[in-house]
Amino acid sequence: MKILKNSRQTYKAKTPMRNTLSAAIILLLLGSNLFAIPGKLSGNIHLSLSNSKSDTLKTSSLTQDFSTNWSAPFGPYITLRAGLRYHDLGINQGINQDFWQRQVQPSGEFIWNHPKFVLSSSIRRVESSNDNGSIDLLRENLGINFKSRFAGLPILNVRYEGNSATNNNSRSIRDTRDNRLQASLKYDFKNNNFNYNMTASNSKNIATDLKVSDLNHIFRWGHIFRSISNKLQITTSYSFNHRSQKTERPSGSEILQPISFFHALYNYDITALTDPLNVVGGLSDGNIEIAVQPIIDIGGNSLDQNIGVDFGYIRDVEGLYIYTDRPSDLNLNWQIFISNDNFTWEPIETLPSIVYNINFTRYDIFFDQQNSRYIKAVNTDFNDVPTVLITEIEAISSVEKIDNQTRRISSHIIDLSSRYIFSNKLTSTFDFAMRKTPISDFSNSPEQLYYSLSTKHSINNNLTQNLSFQAGYDRFSQISSKNKNVSVSYNLLFDPLETLDFSLSASTRTSYINDLKDHEGNNILLHSNGSLFDGLNLAAEIGYNKYNRFGGLPGLTTWSYRISGDAWLTRWLSSTFSHGYQMTEPVASTPRRTRRQYGVDYNIKLTGSIFLRGKYALNKDEILRNTLQEYSISWNMSSRLTGGATFFNNINNKGTGSDRYTARINYKISSRSTIFASYSDTEFTQAGRRRTSSFQAGLRTGF
Repeated sequence: MKILKNSRQTYKAKTPMRNTLSAAIILLLLGSNLFAIPGKLSGNIHLSLSNSKSDTLKTSSLTQDFSTNWSAPFGPYITLRAGLRYHDLGINQGINQDFWQRQVQPSGEFIWNHPKFVLSSSIRRVESSNDNGSIDLLRENLGINFKSRFAGLPILNVRYEGNSATNNNSRSIRDTRDNRLQASLKYDFKNNNFNYNMTASNSKNIATDLKVSDLNHIFRWGHIFRSISNKLQITTSYSFNHRSQKTERPSGSEILQPISFFHALYNYDITALTDPLNVVGGLSDGNIEIAVQPIIDIGGNSLDQNIGVDFGYIRDVEGLYIYTDRPSDLNLNWQIFISNDNFTWEPIETLPSIVYNINFTRYDIFFDQQNSRYIKAVNTDFNDVPTVLITEIEAISSVEKIDNQTRRISSHIIDLSSRYIFSNKLTSTFDFAMRKTPISDFSNSPEQLYYSLSTKHSINNNLTQNLSFQAGYDRFSQISSKNKNVSVSYNLLFDPLETLDFSLSASTRTSYINDLKDHEGNNILLHSNGSLFDGLNLAAEIGYNKYNRFGGLPGLTTWSYRISGDAWLTRWLSSTFSHGYQMTEPVASTPRRTRRQYGVDYNIKLTGSIFLRGKYALNKDEILRNTLQEYSISWNMSSRLTGGATFFNNINNKGTGSDRYTARINYKISSRSTIFASYSDTEFTQAGRRRTSSFQAGLRTGF
């Protein structure tokens, strides 16, 4: 949180207005049952007072979070909804160190749910401000939607959405307007389905005088064929996509702006130097407000989150935008890595410039220009905010300002999927996908061709095998680059007992760039699960991976094994444990790397109301040794009164770590009302971080 200085008089002058609004909302919530308000009214109140101190600073804060929601039917078809959320955070840090920030969010919705159609509209307004006016952000949203329900006729769906965001104090920081109109027509006839979708949008950044207009048409036809015996099933589809985008901006020098990429990537990896990242579509869906699923948390002690992009080919990049669902720690550090194969990663030579942009709730990470196909950012520091979820990632590069630019793309996509059942023991599938782009001005829209063949054979009730082959390519015509991949895999599953199973998998994958072999991966994995007796489950696996890189680059050989289990030792004691080992030996004369992981968790039920939990984890290799310990006790003293305490320790051999002690107590006044209090003490071991202790008390209630 950025500390915004202002006088105590200014802070106190704002207080009456905020307290008046707070009192009004409280009276509305508490008095809802005393007045005959039509419809259904619900709400929540969260009040929290906190006092904290460090070696050099004392801080008091008051958090007020109120929300109320109302809905009521009007006749058989119409429903009205309204909501109001108010959030206020006031902080006192001594003379001339008072500041506050506030957010008010009213919303309304109209729904006409007719048997023949659904018509709805919604409006939302979000006002964010702080004491010195550096944040005076107003965001407004309007949505209108219509969907037909006429039997036997095509389904029509039309939606309009308008958004605006303005920082009234300084429009040069943020002043944008966005409009989007989407219409679709869907019709199903026997085994065929037809779908047409049109999307028109325009975006205007008044601060930079940038205008972008986008028009997209998509037509899709699908067909399903099944033989009389149902042994053969063929699914086919054809899609035509035409998109045009016009960009208008002043001519002149170069500017930094987001650039397109092929895929957004993510993985949790404590080493960051090896292991691939996985594709996560939600990181690049254009929604910067809703957290990605599965969630990516960079709050508190959630370090080593690897977030990156795949451009599809080697290109220049100079920065990353990483969006969050709420304001985050201004001092959080990120390390940047690049790769050309999504397996071996190298840190960039210079330190990046990192700024948290409160107006966009994102990290602006800039660095010297890099030339790479893959790039990722890894958070390497503790976050003072306990929970912060990632919503989006954007890549940034310099582009030359030009007056107007119009880009177009037309693509034809054909998909074919077939399955044939030879017998109840043998099934084969074939898939084919082709994308042709006769017109393509977008660098992230390649021509594609992929096909695969797989066969599943059940030898008996306990033994099954699967063999698959896949090949294909991505061709980027703008830069004359072609990525080709060929892979073969085999899986064997053996279930001799209901409580015991084995699996064997082997695969080989070869990648080519412009028809030249670039890298090759061969691996084999043996896995087993078993229950030795009731209450004890064990799992073990051993793997071998041979990774070859061509063009004079060194390869890697990796051996690994992992053992894990969970046990209910008694009715009051349960535990889980794991041990992992990975040895990576480069082909060239570079040092061998060995990674070991140990972990154990246990749960102890001392009495019917007292529970103990513990966790210990160790991760180490030749470079890094990281240990984590967490122990907690919970006590349900009565049906209304509960309490507990926790100790958490995280430290590595580089001197980075923390000790945290917490204690908490909750008293349940009613089914929806609780008062709470907690104390925490945190000490950071690395230089520049301070020891802090805090006490917090508050009320959560609703109706």
